Amino acid sequence: MSKLKMRLIPIAAGSILLLMLAYTYKDVASQLLDPQNLRTLAQDNIHLLKLVMLLVMIVQNMFTIIPLILVISINISLFGLGYGYVWSVITSILAAFITFYIVRLWLHEKVTRYLKQSSWMDKMDRNGYWFVFMGRLIPFVPTSLVNIASGAGMIKVRKFIAATAIGNALYFLALSLIAQGLISAAIQQGLYAVFIAAVLGYASFKLWKYYRPKNRNPEPAFKSFENKHSGE
Repeated sequence: MSKLKMRLIPIAAGSILLLMLAYTYKDVASQLLDPQNLRTLAQDNIHLLKLVMLLVMIVQNMFTIIPLILVISINISLFGLGYGYVWSVITSILAAFITFYIVRLWLHEKVTRYLKQSSWMDKMDRNGYWFVFMGRLIPFVPTSLVNIASGAGMIKVRKFIAATAIGNALYFLALSLIAQGLISAAIQQGLYAVFIAAVLGYASFKLWKYYRPKNRNPEPAFKSFENKHSGE
């Protein structure tokens, strides 16, 4: 059995076990994630509450079995709008980095060896920031998918953290305002429509730029013709 398979066995087993536990005790988990129950269990210990929400965010970033807006709503309910938003962003960056690091530790060597002769390595290095940034802003892209793909790919750590921080700060702000009812459904749909149009426009431009025919420069031929007749 290859080293890669040996490394993947604990991850796969742990993931399956966690998903089974989450499904079995989903009612218990929903009760534990109730802000009032959390306060009671933690006896209003602010540091313990912050630690619990950090662990919840780590689970969300690894497996995306908890809706992101639910995690943000709980933080806002526990800590208020301002601090709840800030703590959501901070914990999301930490959780994303932890997932990224674990995946890179287990899979990056294999992926790098497989793609070392491929142009995908250069493309991932050049466009990795935008891949992560867009993944943070598009609502239907799972958080865990962005983290795992980035960890297994070629993006540098600093680009991953920067794109995650900026993307999550923007996206979480919108989710926080939605959770507080400060953005109506119509405005929310309008913002999504504008964002999707911008993403499609950017993607179309990149595709056009990549596949457009290469224009041949007639200047050298013109110069040779000019030089020929200037010598007569």
